[in-house]
Amino acid sequence: MDLDFDQRHNVLIGDNETGKSTVLLALDLALSGSRNRVENLGFEALFCKPVIEAFLDGPRGIDQLPTVVVDVFLAEGQDEGLYGVGNLAGQETDGIRLAIEPVQDYGAEIQAVLGQPGRNFPFEYYAVKFQTFARNPYASFNRPVRHLLLDSSRIDSDYAAREYTRSVFHFHAPVEARYRLENAYRMEKSSFKENHLAGLNGELEGFQFEVRSGARSNLETDLVISEDGIVLEHRGKGRQCFIKTSFALNTRRAQAGFDVMLLEEPENHLSHTLMKRLVNELSKKNGTQLFIATHSSHICSRLDLRNALLLGPGQRSGTLRQLSDETAAFFMKAPDNNVLEFTLSPKVILVEGDAEFILLEAFYTKLAGRLPAEDDVHVISIGGTSFKRYLELAGLLNIKVAAIRDNDGNYEENCVENYAGLVSEHARLFADADNQRSTFEIGLYADNTAICDELFAPGRRTLTPQQYMLANKAEAAFELLDKKADELVVPGYIAEAIAWLRE
Repeated sequence: MDLDFDQRHNVLIGDNETGKSTVLLALDLALSGSRNRVENLGFEALFCKPVIEAFLDGPRGIDQLPTVVVDVFLAEGQDEGLYGVGNLAGQETDGIRLAIEPVQDYGAEIQAVLGQPGRNFPFEYYAVKFQTFARNPYASFNRPVRHLLLDSSRIDSDYAAREYTRSVFHFHAPVEARYRLENAYRMEKSSFKENHLAGLNGELEGFQFEVRSGARSNLETDLVISEDGIVLEHRGKGRQCFIKTSFALNTRRAQAGFDVMLLEEPENHLSHTLMKRLVNELSKKNGTQLFIATHSSHICSRLDLRNALLLGPGQRSGTLRQLSDETAAFFMKAPDNNVLEFTLSPKVILVEGDAEFILLEAFYTKLAGRLPAEDDVHVISIGGTSFKRYLELAGLLNIKVAAIRDNDGNYEENCVENYAGLVSEHARLFADADNQRSTFEIGLYADNTAICDELFAPGRRTLTPQQYMLANKAEAAFELLDKKADELVVPGYIAEAIAWLRE
């Protein structure tokens, strides 16, 4: 997989299990330069299982052993140690590489494992290497890119909290300051023993109380972050997520800033208000490249749809960069929309009103004998002015879209000429061609007069049944759905749209 990233914002979108988290993990591991992190995860967990199975089903030659490679291409700078051709593309540029490969010195041992009966793969004879494109090694202490991963799904994990605090502490405190602080902390522990435990220890024979020190009990492990005197871990999950992200974004020291931030579903645990504040902070952040995996339409659209990378079957990265300025601006400024639902759906029916949305599923079930979801069809209600924006998206993503709207008294002008250039083999607009049937309610009444009169005529003195339906669109649709769904005649243009979508 090749992904072309934007230098500021990158929003990874896709259905579950399409690889959003995998992309963030690949970046996180490659940028970290940490052999321990990779080995703790386990090589077996990082390899593509179908590739391993295909190898075991084949001749099992040593020269055919699969490898994992992550090449991270960087903007060219002044560091000659990053510049070279050590990447899969053979491109001469700056970059770093993570590679998990078999150790060549163990050729005989690997061959022995591969010669055994059964499906034994030699993971134990693999090693991870971190190199720049100049083939110079790098590690966590001299990594060329400073990054931070925030995973809100692990927001309440003690390990995640410690790692976050440790990472932020490293970026805020230069190496010499950290050493000085760690030394002072260790000496204070020793002083505590001498000054406060001496009396107790003087009464003991054969053993003493000590204050724990070492790698698992030092300044970095004992540090916590607090807000208004309350430790972060004692805050609610939503507030923890917001504080962590906001705190990391607002680094005041230039040398402490992050080059890259990786955010895993930052919308988790956040109220709508906090999410809006977070997106506002993300959008204003300069100097830090953001990579965000999300299921939120709000985050996706507010950070500009042109920065979205769609992951899934037939992966089409970068396609949304072709969106027009007007459409991108529309989704950034429009009220909360269904753009992510639309983007992730293979087939969509767009309607412009509540009444159509309420009855559409019943119409589809009546004609197809099954629910829309069973045919991977998603029904979305949008405002009438939004049709063109969604049809432009459909053209870029090859989503099959049936847009259903009223003709508003002029079918040719409103439904044909108005959408010239936007309809295609993948996207069509359906409306009643009879200008007298200008709205959904008028056409529905004409096709189901007896049913509508039965439901809406009794007790009416001033409004006819049709007038009542026009004045109370959602209420009338609910009543029709509740009492007469199986008896309704589906308007012709809607039946045509459903039939075309199912072809």
